[in-house]
Amino acid sequence: MSTEHLTKKILDAPYQDFMASLLPLYSSPRVKVRIPSASREYELSKVILWKQSPYFAATFEGEFREGQDQSTTLTEIDGGGDW
Repeated sequence: MSTEHLTKKILDAPYQDFMASLLPLYSSPRVKVRIPSASREYELSKVILWKQSPYFAATFEGEFREGQDQSTTLTEIDGGGDW
């Protein structure tokens, strides 16, 4: 499905359907993701991260410190591989 087709489909949806699909993404709890190598910290929608990444879903729902604090720090790991 092309981006143009998807955009048209979303924009043609009735207002209530459109809002019902978008509001949870923006009103959901937020989590903190820190990237020390870039000196950045982001507050992101937990729902969006869950939907897009099994890693983040497990990180924030687990019994580990990240799940309790609702924050995580990403560190760069040199895998030594050719990408």
